[in-house]
Amino acid sequence: MQRRFKGGLAVNAAYTLAGSDGNAPDGGNSTIGVVQYDPYDIEKDRGPDPNVVKHRVVMNGTWDIPVGRGRRTGGSLPLWADAIVGGWTVSTIFQARSGPNLTPYFTYGDTGGIYPANTGRTLDGVGQFGEAWRPDVTGNPNTGGTRDRFFDLTKFKLPAAGSLGNAGKGSVHGPGTWIVNLAFYKDIVRSRGFTAEFSALLDNAFDHRNSASGWEQLARSWT
Repeated sequence: MQRRFKGGLAVNAAYTLAGSDGNAPDGGNSTIGVVQYDPYDIEKDRGPDPNVVKHRVVMNGTWDIPVGRGRRTGGSLPLWADAIVGGWTVSTIFQARSGPNLTPYFTYGDTGGIYPANTGRTLDGVGQFGEAWRPDVTGNPNTGGTRDRFFDLTKFKLPAAGSLGNAGKGSVHGPGTWIVNLAFYKDIVRSRGFTAEFSALLDNAFDHRNSASGWEQLARSWT
């Protein structure tokens, strides 16, 4: 959607609905490479792409504030007053999107060479190998969450000994994010083709705290 300049206002907005599904293995199985979760059944890796979010909105707008010389009101302002309050323009960019598709997993240490069917192994910060497997899901983990705990940990349990967990790839919906940036600017000197501009930029103008990446929160909860 686009609205061209009218009364000093211009607005653009775009919405994207996206989806991608496949059985490519998820990097969450192993930090040393992408490994098929079950080499005997590749469909256990079918699920939404972890890098494609479902909803995304982007809006931007520009408004020439109608105060000051050459604008709708304030044309007779003294020079000193026009220099302070006249001729300002404000612009904004708003972005919002739903959260990423995350795959839950748990880790454990060396089991003396006895591993489940998946041969993926994680590598921690001190060079030690461990395991990364999916839990069993006992209910919908995407209910009752908050921004800081966006999934329900009680809906997971350890799988039975010798079996692979049934948690699907991309089965946890990560936290969404939104941000608003603002800019205020005006020409303060304009002479003989030369223009000097004063501007003030406010990144994340409303100081909205977006959550840490979903991967980080899942890792902190399960390890």
